[in-house]
Amino acid sequence: MYLLRALSCGVIVLFSQTAYSQVGKETTYWNWTEPSELHKAVVRIKVQGSQGMSWSGSGAVVSGGRVITAAHVLDQGVSFSVEFFDGTVASGKVINLNTKVDVGVLSCEVPAGVTVLKVAENPPEDGSYVEICGFGGSGPLRHFSGHTGIYSEDILGVDAYVIPGDSGGCVLNEKGELVGVVSGGMCWSSSKVVKASGSTMKATWPVRCGGLGAIKQALK
Repeated sequence: MYLLRALSCGVIVLFSQTAYSQVGKETTYWNWTEPSELHKAVVRIKVQGSQGMSWSGSGAVVSGGRVITAAHVLDQGVSFSVEFFDGTVASGKVINLNTKVDVGVLSCEVPAGVTVLKVAENPPEDGSYVEICGFGGSGPLRHFSGHTGIYSEDILGVDAYVIPGDSGGCVLNEKGELVGVVSGGMCWSSSKVVKASGSTMKATWPVRCGGLGAIKQALK
């Protein structure tokens, strides 16, 4: 059982180069960032579970043909597919799953043209600017900024909102290096809602993320 509300609820979305087409654009809840080549590292992970259950989340490509995501996106899954920015789909295999810090890793065949994120050497300082990228809601890739609050080497907080589907998304520092993996949010807000696929989704804040220590351990 996770200590916060997990956000892996499945939604299928398409990659877009346009920041302003993101789910939630009609609100002022997010500080949207500009499109970047780094966003070509962000993937959608579609999971098939037992008894016909299926769901999806977000992830990001790192070195060695690996995709890092939240453990709860992968947990209880039977088969996994990874969809890249150009629509290419590859089968994934779980190679690490740490439910304690909510970080997991898939291996898969990564097509040419996909950006590979660099893992940062050092964690961000408290109050640092970061960018979060993920497939929250029913629209295209969402990318927005926030500021960090350091809980521990393994747990990173970000002052921003997330919605279902953002789970497993990447947190990037000002250099575009990976410093966190979105786990979920700590508190639902009854007043912060967005429309996606005809349904209403509540946003949750602040973001709880697997930190750099947990990421490095998962990728060993």
